[in-house]
Amino acid sequence: MAHYALDREKDIFIELGTQIKIEIGGVATRLKGTLVGMEEGDYLIIKVHNAIFAGIEDRLFQGNHIIVRYVDDGTVSGFSSKLIEAILTPIKLLYIEHPKTIENFDLRSQERVDCYLPASITIGDEERQGAILDISERGCCYLIRPRNGERLLSVQIDEHITVRCQFPGIEGEQRISGKVRNFSMDMQETALRIEFYEIAPKLQHTIAHYISTAREFP
Repeated sequence: MAHYALDREKDIFIELGTQIKIEIGGVATRLKGTLVGMEEGDYLIIKVHNAIFAGIEDRLFQGNHIIVRYVDDGTVSGFSSKLIEAILTPIKLLYIEHPKTIENFDLRSQERVDCYLPASITIGDEERQGAILDISERGCCYLIRPRNGERLLSVQIDEHITVRCQFPGIEGEQRISGKVRNFSMDMQETALRIEFYEIAPKLQHTIAHYISTAREFP
């Protein structure tokens, strides 16, 4: 398979067919996709694997901020871009601006691992049940699906939040303090991007140990 340069000065390349993860401004959950085409210096074309765009259509506007990450020779690389156009049928495609530079996201504390950890959160005097869908040493993505008759969660950016969960193989429930950094919401689900803060060293070690284990045994 041919290689296509994204940054000739740094000799960084990405192949067509590369599996990537996409973050869209205003959307807490990450999308998964494949690079399927490009016009070098102009745009990239990403085929999105997620089956449903429900609830995020209003974020698929021209110029919205996009972050793309992918694995290149064992290193997590990525770049910032802007959305040019989103095609929803018959195949979900994102046209994004060709990046000018590539960054390495090789700091382990920034790398997220996909997971499914049942957990609860407390915001103000409200408590909700849900699950952690991905986690890094700095934060996580938390998903809530309202139960019958349960109203939508009231949430604001930078609001204090407490996450309670139990990591596999580790005794006792863990309480993690965080702030809401981003969220997306519809009638079916609410996804919160949470940044951890004021984490005690012992809890930080517990989180790092879980992430390390999850990387080795995906």
